[in-house]
Amino acid sequence: MRPFTLALLLCLLSIPAFAQSAGQLQQSGLVGKLEGPTILTDPAARPRSFQEAPSLAARVAQGKLPPVAARLPDEPMVIQPLRAIGQYGGVWRRGFIGPGDSENGNRLRSGDKQIFFDAAGTKLMPSVAKAWEVSADGRRTTIFLRKGMKWSDGVPFTADDFIFWYEDMLGNRDVLAAPPPELSVNGKPGRIRKIDANTVAFEFDDPYFLFLQLLAGDTQIGGGQSRLQSDGLANGLYAPAHYLKQFLPKYRPLETLNAEARTEGADNWLSRFKQKSDWRLNRDLPTLSAWIMTSPISSPQWVLERNPYFYA
Repeated sequence: MRPFTLALLLCLLSIPAFAQSAGQLQQSGLVGKLEGPTILTDPAARPRSFQEAPSLAARVAQGKLPPVAARLPDEPMVIQPLRAIGQYGGVWRRGFIGPGDSENGNRLRSGDKQIFFDAAGTKLMPSVAKAWEVSADGRRTTIFLRKGMKWSDGVPFTADDFIFWYEDMLGNRDVLAAPPPELSVNGKPGRIRKIDANTVAFEFDDPYFLFLQLLAGDTQIGGGQSRLQSDGLANGLYAPAHYLKQFLPKYRPLETLNAEARTEGADNWLSRFKQKSDWRLNRDLPTLSAWIMTSPISSPQWVLERNPYFYA
């Protein structure tokens, strides 16, 4: 077993003990009650209709956006607030120390992970993926996506976006020099297979029961687009195929791409691709996050606005 995997496994095995000690601390009065929002996983508990944010309602009335019912997936993620629903409007201001402060934005946008943990860190919860399934032998983990889910530009988000990442980013050593270690078990690389438009399977030669926990964690496969497709990392398991294909030599002539890159001030197609696939720098890059960048991280103020197609 790899040292990293062993260390993580030991950490995971300690979670129940931590949860118990946290409960004892709460009883002692030394810490407060552990609280967090609740994701409603029962379809019967979800609302049947949704309201527009005032700023988006104006754009809908102007014909610039479809109504909210047409923007949400068929089964959106619904979060029960901790105490009350917040008020619309206002500006969220945060301290920003400059172009190296990527984590400032990651903290806001990291809801684009496929699965995540509950507030206690002991239970897996849905996020981008609505559900999952692990085969009895541990060699296959299947992820079920939300039907009708869309990128921030309104284009459907499907299993093809995983296959694009697998074949054209992971499979291109210029784009991704080293594959994420979590996508292998016992030194044997796993495979990503499209089952249908809303279903993706991760297949391995050996049992890999830890894969879901790695998918939910802050790993090279679990960080989502926001955390892992910036600063040239190119990890994260999925990417907007419909947008990024136009910047790859597989789909367009190399000479054309290099000429376009130089026109835009890039050295070649690869440096241009890395800029185009970085959400911090490219405001046109489609995203699944709750926030879209409108002023890049290289600006004096790093500005983000709400994503009208956010799936939650």
